[in-house]
Amino acid sequence: MRFPVLPFTFALLLSGTAVCVADTGGFKQFQSWQVSCSQSRDCTIRQFLTGSAIGQLELRRDGGPDTPLSIAASTDNPAFSEDARDVSASVSVDGGAPLSVSSGAIRYDAAAAVWVLTGNFIGSGLAMDMKNGTSLHVRLSRGEAIAEGDVPLAGVAASLLFMDDQQKRVGHTDALSARGDKPPSPALPFRDIRSLAQLPEAIRSRFAEGGECADTEESQFDGNAFVHRLSDDEAIYGTPCGTPGAYNTPFALFIDSFGVISTMAFPVLHDGAPSTMANAYNLDYDFANGTLSAFFRGRGIGDCGLYTAWHLSKNQAGAVLVLDRQTFKDCDGKDLGGPENWPAQWPLK
Repeated sequence: MRFPVLPFTFALLLSGTAVCVADTGGFKQFQSWQVSCSQSRDCTIRQFLTGSAIGQLELRRDGGPDTPLSIAASTDNPAFSEDARDVSASVSVDGGAPLSVSSGAIRYDAAAAVWVLTGNFIGSGLAMDMKNGTSLHVRLSRGEAIAEGDVPLAGVAASLLFMDDQQKRVGHTDALSARGDKPPSPALPFRDIRSLAQLPEAIRSRFAEGGECADTEESQFDGNAFVHRLSDDEAIYGTPCGTPGAYNTPFALFIDSFGVISTMAFPVLHDGAPSTMANAYNLDYDFANGTLSAFFRGRGIGDCGLYTAWHLSKNQAGAVLVLDRQTFKDCDGKDLGGPENWPAQWPLK
């Protein structure tokens, strides 16, 4: 089967599921806990439970200075669906006195289908109890409905230390496990975007009916959208933009320059000549190095398709993308070992 180089208007019809944007953070497992951190230093410590009304428990902390620690719990009890109201919660370690979470500190995260519990006591006292304990009891209640379960704590101490390290908090006053006297590290110029509400209005309007990203589900944002502030007056926003398909997802980049927002073009080589695309597929963005890449998969196993790489640069108008490499391979069944070994379309030899 030959995989053709498709112009954007036809390639859009083959778009697919999202991949993580710039998954250059850290991942490690300690006992039954999995710790994952994005390049924005947002971290989640997660454990999946079987045979329990609490099917999953997470400890979440974003990467900014002095950010709070929260708990997220999932349950398949229909009484605690997205539309549930008046949900209350409590947590306790090793049979100790339950700590109640006020109703104003409980919210539903629809993207992850979990109930998020917040409160100063989680990071200040509960985290230490969890490090030294053996079991965390979590209870959700709504009227007469109850969902509760016990979460093993083996490995949580090492998980919290790993999270401190990934978030550059070791030895700083805002560490949870390895606290010191240093002030919190400064905030990164890069952060995750999890909802449309976090975008400027001029970009949100592009997701409304008639906009170029109108068919994008908001649930695609979590882990796949970002803002990178280049200076006080310029920022780049990257978001999914369009309907995903089997294994390709279209992304768009927007540049906010002195309050004026425009779409960034992706330079490509098309039919041997310079061209541009409005969208890139399965975009990966490394803000620290100012590099981007996209991999349009010809089929799910990733043995064919179109691979493109760029770097950020500047001209008189501001930030632009410069094409570094473009490779292409037909879906002929031959394994060449990945896009870096495919025939190069750019640079020209």
